[in-house]
Amino acid sequence: MILKLKSEMEDLLTEVIEKRRPDLLRKLPPYREIDLTEDERDEIIDAVTDEFTETGLKDDDEPNERGIRLDDLIGALAAASYDIASSSDG
Repeated sequence: MILKLKSEMEDLLTEVIEKRRPDLLRKLPPYREIDLTEDERDEIIDAVTDEFTETGLKDDDEPNERGIRLDDLIGALAAASYDIASSSDG
């Protein structure tokens, strides 16, 4: 699956992967198209979700600014998978 991200999302993804899953850094080339297997995408979503839980919430459990950005990133990763599954169904 080829994932295309905006520059700011790519920067955030790289930051999270460096912190939580450095073994997946090799999958993040220095350009906006990232080629991932479904398993790798799932592992990255798990890492971003963990980061969201740890750093993306205010004391009242509402998302802070970072949480909103992480949530957008999770959505982009999930949407890429959905788009591929939809296009292969037809």
